[in-house]
Amino acid sequence: MSDVISPRSSRNGFNVGPVGRTNDQSELAVINGENIPAIGYFDLIGLEYQPLPRPSDPVKLIDGLGDLIAAVAYVRSGELTISDWIRSRRGKKKYVTFRLEDLGPVLAALPTALRRLAGECSELVLGSGLKRRLKRLFFF
Repeated sequence: MSDVISPRSSRNGFNVGPVGRTNDQSELAVINGENIPAIGYFDLIGLEYQPLPRPSDPVKLIDGLGDLIAAVAYVRSGELTISDWIRSRRGKKKYVTFRLEDLGPVLAALPTALRRLAGECSELVLGSGLKRRLKRLFFF
């Protein structure tokens, strides 16, 4: 499932075309035993849907890097403690991009993650001013 939006340019007000974005709502439902896309498909073709058994415990869907970045921001702002974050991650979980049975998403995300990590490390080591100058030099 996805959302389709038709954004307008803030510069001239023109519609810049539809943009499709996937969302994780149906995946979260599927890993917890409610296959919404399959229910819709079976209804469309006129067959009865046979649901799969639900897991005994709910499964969390986690965007690993995004979750970590958000946790760091919330810990820095004082809205979250590290122990609360660790506690929130207990239980069964699946990751949005990293799954042993499907390595495609993690391999596609790896270059961006490594570049971001290199940027963060360079800022820690060199400082933000030198990092900005290096970024201009390499990325125009």
